[in-house]
Amino acid sequence: MDTAKQVDRLIGEALEIIPSFTSGRGSFNTMPELGYTARHPGEWQREFLRMVDGQYLTAFKPDTNDILILVELVNYWTLAHLPSPTFPRHDGTPLLTPVRMVSTIVGYALFEMLARKLGPGRLGGGSLRNVLTRLERGSSCPDLAEDLKSLNTKMRYKEGGKDVDLYDRLKKGRDQLMHGNVLRTFEPEGWLLVLLIDLIVLHVMRQEITKHNTASL
Repeated sequence: MDTAKQVDRLIGEALEIIPSFTSGRGSFNTMPELGYTARHPGEWQREFLRMVDGQYLTAFKPDTNDILILVELVNYWTLAHLPSPTFPRHDGTPLLTPVRMVSTIVGYALFEMLARKLGPGRLGGGSLRNVLTRLERGSSCPDLAEDLKSLNTKMRYKEGGKDVDLYDRLKKGRDQLMHGNVLRTFEPEGWLLVLLIDLIVLHVMRQEITKHNTASL
């Protein structure tokens, strides 16, 4: 399959899957009987992992290799069919790794890292919402900025009597993490974060593939 066409299709499918996350943090519906019509996220992730290619991620230099490894890790951690990994205690006793918690912690850090790398100039400090808002106003990957803006509009919901959206949800989770409050063994927000991370990666790949194809004409 042509890589550019595959990337385009995966981006389109991601934009259908991601809004299916409900307002409840990490809650996700994949049941057709409850109205779910998008592709199953796990199946989508497996295809993404088969085709993601570091040669089209030079926008992340000099950290391309490290970022690619982290992207693959958060995808593996959130694939339900994988066995739960263990790690040995000092006495050799195996302990289960709290993969949902780990994927959420790494997911927030990686998502923000990628957003800042693609933003205008050096974004500096500030909340994650400010980073994403500034990304909309000037990004090295404008198509990504437009898709994030569209997802933010689609994913509005009520919380505590207030209207909130995707950016608010991400800011809240990131702020909780910074204060040590997203350290629950069954923290599930990584399921949403991994798809947003993969969407960023796909947009960067598409942009670099387009430049490569144009230069070779």
